[in-house]
Parts: sequence; C-alpha cells; structure tokens
Amino acid sequence: MFCIFADPDFKGDVLGTFGDVANVGVASQRIGGFNINDKATSFWNRTNRTMCLFQDTNFRNPMRWQRPNSNPVAFALKIRPNEFSPNVGFFADDLTTAYGSC
Repeated sequence: MFCIFADPDFKGDVLGTFGDVANVGVASQRIGGFNINDKATSFWNRTNRTMCLFQDTNFRNPMRWQRPNSNPVAFALKIRPNEFSPNVGFFADDLTTAYGSC
C-alpha cells in the first residue's frame, strides 16, 4: 500500500491504497469518512512502484518533498519503493491532492 498520514511521524488520519488516487479528498471520504485533501504531512510507500505526490487532482503539478535527515536539505520528486518520510517538509506539507505511479 501507499499511505499518506495527516500528521508527522505516521500519525493522524491515514489513507492507504494499492492503486493511484486522482483525488485524495474523495477517496478518503469514501473509505474512512474524513477528508485528507491538503492535509498530508507524512507518507510510507510500501509498494514496489515509484510514486509521486501531486498538488492538484488528476495527477497534475508533481510536488517536491524533503528527504529526511539530509544535510544539506535534499528535495526529491520521486518516492522509491519502500521509501518513507515522517515529515514531507515545508514545500509539500498539507498540499497533497493526488498520488500515483510516476
């Protein structure tokens, strides 16, 4: 599954799916009864696919996120299989509207 979490350190509301999600707001309402659109702060890619976060629905405007424990700060676009981030950083925090393979 690919999982996004509303709070840092994999806490808070979570949306996890096996496939791509074109609109996390609609998907989270349908699955969990909450809306995680523009609220994700951490993620865990438990798939064997490379994934991307998107700022807009339908996989538009891919976002860069901050790799954890990188000095100097390193930003990434692609999320490798089994990669995770306890905090996506300032430029991606609370902006995820879609995620999918890239």
